[in-house]
Amino acid sequence: MDQSIKPSYGRVVKSGEYSCEKKPRILRAYGREYEIPVKTADFSGKLQAANKAIAGTSKLSNTVREVKNGIALFIGREEAERIFPDEKIDQIDIDEITSFWLALNSELEQSKNDMLARYTVSEVIRSNLLSGNLPSAYEYNGRVYEMQTDFREWIKFDLLITDEDILMKDKIRRLIEMIFPTVPDDISLWDFIMWFYHCGKIRSGSEGNGGEGIKQSQVYSFRHDAGYIHAAFLEIYGIDLTDIPYLHWWKFKALFDSLHDCKFTDIMGYRAEKITSKTPDYMKKFLMKMKKIYALPRSLSEQQKINELKKMKEEMGY
Repeated sequence: MDQSIKPSYGRVVKSGEYSCEKKPRILRAYGREYEIPVKTADFSGKLQAANKAIAGTSKLSNTVREVKNGIALFIGREEAERIFPDEKIDQIDIDEITSFWLALNSELEQSKNDMLARYTVSEVIRSNLLSGNLPSAYEYNGRVYEMQTDFREWIKFDLLITDEDILMKDKIRRLIEMIFPTVPDDISLWDFIMWFYHCGKIRSGSEGNGGEGIKQSQVYSFRHDAGYIHAAFLEIYGIDLTDIPYLHWWKFKALFDSLHDCKFTDIMGYRAEKITSKTPDYMKKFLMKMKKIYALPRSLSEQQKINELKKMKEEMGY
């Protein structure tokens, strides 16, 4: 593995082995470090009661008080009072106290995910990522065909294959030629390309054979989030993506999928968070604000459909 790459993988537990070595998660905020509590039955019950109390309030000042009480479960009442004093309860920034509450809950959930991840063998690790035995060419009829494996080329591939303004049938040949300087005359080549694109993961039948099902939920965009992604890699791994001469696509994706506790992952969280009828009003307001700030631009075809619908409504008098 390149010395410049410094990913941090959790310990993979062997079959038949169990170990509950749980490293406490720490949230740094307001000049302090807060250790996230262990999720005991007692704590979970209190947390559930806190969420119920928050959801049951109608007056904003009462909502703020209940959110503060919930925060106190994590950091203690004295610290909660230091940050959000009762005497200034009506002047507290609702977005600030809400985002801190969400951050604490997010860390609690991540603690559970960290534990479960130790007992899940990653597809990427199964495909010899750690051993450095990564696919770098394609063999067909006794001939080895060179291919692009650097992350930059596969980001270009990703941008094109997810472009909704170009029909799949109009871009398959171009996608293949982006990866292979000399294209093998093999009818299974596209399956290999998609296997490589998905970092060795076996796709489900619902994804089809010709590229159907490629569209991903719009949680991130390599084009529009380029600055955030660059900053995240620099902050978390010390890797400057603009300077690194080469990075295999699978290594890049493993690092990308492991990003945590940074501005970029916060933004993805806002975009992914669903707002339902059960979402408290104060949280709806906060999430709607964040979704608006960090919304990804719509594709031309999608925007065209929206404009046509608006025009139709206007013509019908709606």
